[in-house]
Amino acid sequence: MDQNETIDKNVTSSNNEKNFDTQNSFQKTCAKTENKKPIETVSIPSLFRYATTLDIIYMLIGTTGGIGNGATFAVLLFLIGNLLNSFTARSTDICTLNFTALAIQYCPPGYQLVASNYFSSSFICHFNQTTFDFQGAIQNQILYVVIIGCICLVLSYIQVTFWSMAAERQTKAIRKTIFQSILRKEIAYFDIHKAGELNTKLTDNVDKIRDGIGDILGFIKGWKLTLVMSSISPLLFISVALFSKLASRLTAMELKAYGKAGAIAEEVFSSIRTVLSYNGQEREEKRYEKHLDEAKKYGIEKGAIGGILMGIMWFFILCSYALGFWYGAKLIRDEGYNIGDVCSVFFLIVDATINLLLVGVHFEAFNQARAAAYIVWKIIDAPSKINSDSETDLKKDDLIGDICFSNVHFSYPSRPDVKILNGISFDVRRGQTIALVGSSGSGKSTCVQ
Repeated sequence: MDQNETIDKNVTSSNNEKNFDTQNSFQKTCAKTENKKPIETVSIPSLFRYATTLDIIYMLIGTTGGIGNGATFAVLLFLIGNLLNSFTARSTDICTLNFTALAIQYCPPGYQLVASNYFSSSFICHFNQTTFDFQGAIQNQILYVVIIGCICLVLSYIQVTFWSMAAERQTKAIRKTIFQSILRKEIAYFDIHKAGELNTKLTDNVDKIRDGIGDILGFIKGWKLTLVMSSISPLLFISVALFSKLASRLTAMELKAYGKAGAIAEEVFSSIRTVLSYNGQEREEKRYEKHLDEAKKYGIEKGAIGGILMGIMWFFILCSYALGFWYGAKLIRDEGYNIGDVCSVFFLIVDATINLLLVGVHFEAFNQARAAAYIVWKIIDAPSKINSDSETDLKKDDLIGDICFSNVHFSYPSRPDVKILNGISFDVRRGQTIALVGSSGSGKSTCVQ
């Protein structure tokens, strides 16, 4: 027992009830301060700070696939319009055909060609590979549609797969880095920053990217109808922007309230014996429910505002549909537009309008990722006072000596008025084993660190 001494370290501190009150008042002060601050985000390049060269290549390939996917989908609608033109043109032209002349030129001798058997006589009369080969023309256009559809499928797979691979690789690097960073932090850091409030989840999936080529092809096929249907776009843009802004703000406040509730739950479960000893179940339950009610309030507000704005957006969209049908019929009647061209323009604008709706959702997710990255980067970049991996600090592997504490005073930053170490003094000789004895929160781990 010569080399094993027990040092009973008496530390002056407030009782647990006062500690709870001090923490509550500190959390309330922080909450009031945080509510006044705007939501901070990182820049777009900073969001991809852990992207390697391979990740950048993956993202470029995925972006290229997304652009190609949007373009081919617009071309697909273009071909469907041509297909409709073929049907309507044949049904109109058949009334003006000279069936007797066609029968003499293409059909077997004595074959009677009339309007009722014109389409079924395509192979008998050898209309194939001629301007009268309706079936062949339709088959060619259907083949083009199938080819474009297969290309869309491949490009969609490339788009989603490569973006997902890049996102997963970067998320893995971020989680590994932040875990290493947290392990290097000093104890005082965790006294201020509650683990339950650290938002370490960064968006690991990148949503689809669509290019607005549908608008471009719409102007090529029918600029008048495109302009008329696009006249409601400014109102739709305003609705989407307003919805995205309000939803982002309310979502951030809702998540912050849930984070505080989670921190309280973690604090109570980690000190459940102390809570039960002081009969503080109801008190802690009220603290927890307070933040849940706050999150519920923000969730209800977000749902109500989102429902109203979504209804307004769909009102504008359906108005553009009605306007498109009305003006499209007018162009067919007065200016000789083809039905297929009108349908192509209509569906291209419809596709572009739906993408505008999705823009708000994508921007909201992107802004949430930037806000989450700000918190994560702040944790990673926070300097540690005990970073053992630092290459610039003094290191000596063969250090041999004694440890001496002489009248040491210490307080945590979050509770400067509470003395954790109050004039403690002791010596630890080389090769000696000691034990530090004290109540929870008295500074035993602080002395070791």
